Amino acid sequence: MRKRGWCGHWAQDIGARLKELKLKTLVLHWGAAFDHTSSENNCLVVTARNQPFQDGIIIDGWRRAGRLFWCPVIKDHEYEAEQHYGHSGITMWKENMQWSAWLQDQDETEEKPKEATASRRTASPADSRRAASPADSPRAASPADLADPPSELQVRDSDARAQR
Repeated sequence: MRKRGWCGHWAQDIGARLKELKLKTLVLHWGAAFDHTSSENNCLVVTARNQPFQDGIIIDGWRRAGRLFWCPVIKDHEYEAEQHYGHSGITMWKENMQWSAWLQDQDETEEKPKEATASRRTASPADSRRAASPADSPRAASPADLADPPSELQVRDSDARAQR
């Protein structure tokens, strides 16, 4: 029995396996359609390096109950802005930058030392500015903050909020 079955779980699990390949010519992105609604879906989008998200291919393991679904982002008619007639051609897929950063992080396997040693270089001015800023001050998330994806409990909490 599969313990993780939501769309985000499928995207995380497929993404984790694809990250192991250390792709050189392809880039993994995290796609979200109808974000923060009861119709939300998450998937992976694969693009060639330096190509826009909208030109990618969707990889979705959840949509067909475990049978892998794929198609170009712009041709995914199931996730378009609704129109009263036919297909609108307006995709609802948007890139989630935090999760894309996790997918694209190749240095995750290198463990950083917990404290500086004498053999390490001296701190740069940028390092001292970062160390001087309060931990709870508002700032943009860095790749180090995003190295670990949210826990299953955090995913469930966000799904519960979206259903309210």
